[in-house]
Order: sequence, then structure tokens, then C-alpha cells
Amino acid sequence: MSELVPDQPRAHGRLPNHSIGRLLIMVGLLALVLQLAVVGGRWWLGRVPDYEVGEMVPRTITTPVAFRTLDPAATEQLRLEEGRRVAPLFRFDGSVADRQVAAFEAVYDAVRDQVRKNHERLEAPDSGDADAESKRFADLVAAFRLVRPEFPLTVELARTWVGDDHGSALRNETAAAIRA
Repeated sequence: MSELVPDQPRAHGRLPNHSIGRLLIMVGLLALVLQLAVVGGRWWLGRVPDYEVGEMVPRTITTPVAFRTLDPAATEQLRLEEGRRVAPLFRFDGSVADRQVAAFEAVYDAVRDQVRKNHERLEAPDSGDADAESKRFADLVAAFRLVRPEFPLTVELARTWVGDDHGSALRNETAAAIRA
């Protein structure tokens, strides 16, 4: 019969008894180290209290880094001083005015067309009664203001839009002012 060497595994893939003992000791030590790490971490966190702004600390706290308190006046002064040291950067985009004019004209034309369509739809046959027509027109403007409160439509502007020139002069003046 052949003799087995003590450090080699036995037949059928089994380890000798003393190898299992070593393995159990290693696993036990690893579990002990992990448990101490968890308990030690809880103990350390329990010793470091959380302080809120304005709270008085019952003991002296020493920090390993320089500690600066926030002073709003000094911070603003420092921000202004540092801002003066940095040169301003200005960029010019020549197409901005054209884009804004195009956006203004699109909104202006859309709102003008909407007011004109509403006026044509609500326009009654010529009754000769200027007061009734004026009242209907004021109601038209009031209804438009309810639907589009962000657009400052005045009665005069609405009258210009439904008139013969459709507000072209006002549109062109405003576009020129935007470009200027």
C-alpha cells in the first residue's frame, strides 16, 4: 500500500482533518475582524456629535485644517475685489437683432390676424348704431385679453389692426426700435 503524505489531499478529493481545522480558524478570525470593524465604526460615529448652525459647543473642537467662518459682508467684499481682477468678456452676435425682429414680427402678425378674424366673425351688418358697434368691439378686446392675458392689447391697437393699414406702420417702427 502507498502511504499518504499528510499535506496532500486524500483520495476522493477530501482534505486531511488538520486542513479543515485551519480553514475554520481562518473563517472565525475573519468574522471576528469584520464584527470589530462594524462595532468600532458605530462606536466612532456615536462619539462624533452633529452640530447645527448657531448651536453652542460644550467643549473645544480642534480641526486638522484651517477653519473659516462665513461672513456675508466679508464674502461680498472679497467677491467684488476678485471680480475687479478678472477682465470682462464681451461677445458680439450680429444676428441677435434679426432673430428678435423675426420673432416679434411672427408674434405680431399671428396676434393681429387672430384679432382680425375674430372681428370679422363677430361683425354685424351695418346697423348705423355706433354705440352698439363700439360696445361689441370693446367686448371683443376684453375677450381677447381673457384668452391671452400676456399680450397687452389696447383698444387703440385693436382698432388699428382691423382698420385699413393693418398696423403696418406700428409694426415697422417697433421692428426698427428692436434693431437699434
